[in-house]
Amino acid sequence: MCHDTDGGVSSMRRCEACHGVKSLHNIQKKSSDTATITPGAEALGYGHIGNNWDCQGCHWSWYGNASSNPATAIVPALNGQSSYTLTAGKTTTLTLSGASFTNVDGNGGVYNPTVTISNATTSISLTPSLFTESEIQVTVPALQAGIYNLQVAKQGVVSNLAKLTVISELAIKTVVASKGTATIAGTGFGSAPPADYNSGLGVFLGETQVKVVSWSNTKIVATDRKLVSGAMVTVKTLNGAISKTVTAATKKTR
Repeated sequence: MCHDTDGGVSSMRRCEACHGVKSLHNIQKKSSDTATITPGAEALGYGHIGNNWDCQGCHWSWYGNASSNPATAIVPALNGQSSYTLTAGKTTTLTLSGASFTNVDGNGGVYNPTVTISNATTSISLTPSLFTESEIQVTVPALQAGIYNLQVAKQGVVSNLAKLTVISELAIKTVVASKGTATIAGTGFGSAPPADYNSGLGVFLGETQVKVVSWSNTKIVATDRKLVSGAMVTVKTLNGAISKTVTAATKKTR
């Protein structure tokens, strides 16, 4: 009765291909203090029964040629990133996927995207090198280590919030061993793997995992009787894996 005055069901079924009936209809909210919801007469942003434009905000391609098309930028949706972790101090090309990254309004106005990256100390706005309605390629300049907010902006509207983590470059500077205890110094080790996390993260001699005494982003201490000069140590972290040969500790002289 609401959707198909000609008795057909095709237009309604297109919505139900992705949305359940209950999820489509239980989110409607009154935009005024009236006792009932008035279909088609509620303010924008309260659900699709009250105003059809609430559907168009997400499904622009379905309504792009509608005569009711307003003169406004459509809110972009950010769904994926080619990488969620970048290396500090390095320029990187990032590919973003989603929807409504660009649109043309009913009056012929064109709305194109920018990419914003920010945290408490940094805020930058980047112009994509390439973009379509569903994909953006943007060059991210060298950033300091930290966690950043990532959004697509379009002349007054912004996408949902995503995160971008920038980490120190994974590197081992030295592995020094003495009496079966090795100190591994470097950068980018990240947080210690949880004790009950058996996914192959940690410190290894060949295929054998050794005991970790302490772990920080820049130093790991591990123990094993085979941690001797010449042995090859591999550190497997959430940021990747890296190896280096053990050297013996310098003997102290009086």
